[in-house]
Amino acid sequence: MRLRFYFVLSVILAGILLSPLLWHLSKMTRAQADYDFKTVATEISWVNRYAPFLDRWASFREVKLWLGLNLGPREGLEQELARYGDDRHRLWLVQFLLQDGKTSEAETKAGLISSESTRTLAQGLLALAQKDPEKAHGLLQGLTGLDEKEEFLRHLALMQVYLTLPDLERAQAEFTVLLKAEPHNPAVKMLEFNLALTRRDWDQALALSAELDQKIPPTPVYLVQKGLLQIYEGKLNPAVITQLGEFPQGKSYANYLLGIKALNQGDLGEGKRLLELASAQGLPGELALDAKSALTHTNERLRAQDSLAAITQGDGR
Repeated sequence: MRLRFYFVLSVILAGILLSPLLWHLSKMTRAQADYDFKTVATEISWVNRYAPFLDRWASFREVKLWLGLNLGPREGLEQELARYGDDRHRLWLVQFLLQDGKTSEAETKAGLISSESTRTLAQGLLALAQKDPEKAHGLLQGLTGLDEKEEFLRHLALMQVYLTLPDLERAQAEFTVLLKAEPHNPAVKMLEFNLALTRRDWDQALALSAELDQKIPPTPVYLVQKGLLQIYEGKLNPAVITQLGEFPQGKSYANYLLGIKALNQGDLGEGKRLLELASAQGLPGELALDAKSALTHTNERLRAQDSLAAITQGDGR
């Protein structure tokens, strides 16, 4: 009887001691399912402080890796992912490298994936990052043998392909699949935002931007898109320029936005100067092409202005 009493007492005490930990772990799991990055980060901080022994638990380390890929911090994440030898973590590593623009390294890591289906998926992501939507489509369309998460990633990439082509009807079809599969995933909301931009549905894009501000950490491309929307509204928020300055190559993004703003206000000379500066500082893919196109049109308009001025001066004489 005494042994039974002590056993029951120890179980009760263990439950009391463990209940806060179990509550925080449960909260972290629910937040991860809802893609509530801030809550997941808060719960990880609590566990690190009060239950650091859980860092030896593989499932807890997985949550930390997931958060790092989506929100940061990114320091040491590449090395951490490289320690794993399974296909899932190799695919995560490919995604991480592509996010950092390291396409050569991503191509090497993609080649190490043993599953043919998963390797093809990684190659499709690589082709998309290399601005080759036709190749990406050929690799991803009809691809089978993927698990649930990989299949979601395939649809996510296909929607990006269709937005790039653009094929808005098929982009909308992919969005419907994505929304049904993971309605809380901010990546789905981000693609809906991109779809609204492609359709030039500015009101919907503005509404989605307000939602995204609450759900995702800002990225340079998103901030540029947000800044362009604000220029469309006629009021570029200086906070966007400040935020861009915190990123590598942030000055080039900021100067691009300021150049577009100047052109929109009719200041062709200042717009040309800022776009040339942004191009010299280094702009990625699509922004570089847009800046080049804008500069071409600006130079044509400036030449037209010069010709008009010369004609006017001639008439005056």
